[in-house]
Amino acid sequence: RANVAFQPTTLTRFALDGGWQSQKNAPEIYSAGASAQLSNLLRSGVSVSARFSYFGNARAGGHYPAIDAARSFGGMVYVTLGAGTYIYRTATPATTQANPWERLRLDLNLARRFYLSSTVENFHGDTMRFVRGFVDLGWRF
Repeated sequence: RANVAFQPTTLTRFALDGGWQSQKNAPEIYSAGASAQLSNLLRSGVSVSARFSYFGNARAGGHYPAIDAARSFGGMVYVTLGAGTYIYRTATPATTQANPWERLRLDLNLARRFYLSSTVENFHGDTMRFVRGFVDLGWRF
């Protein structure tokens, strides 16, 4: 894997990445992606990030566009809304599948180094139909 990032200002960041994987008796797998992030738009505490990824091998390929918008409240509470879709194409049989999703994430910075994070994701596509949630309690050191 390789990654290069460019941060022209403290509030903007761009990145490119790529990867290749090879195993015996399996097709080579490759991936590439590009992302951009703009932070604290117009001093509002709102950040927006977008990503586009491509992946595949000799049998299948796909891409993955996604966007997130986050808002900081007092530097202690962060709310993030995101959406994207996984789009796959297979060669044999020739099919295309789309699996869109939405995400709501809440992050709380608790006393000093402790944090609480919770995420709910809704998948509603051709092969992925479920809602899942995560809760993390952690300590930063």
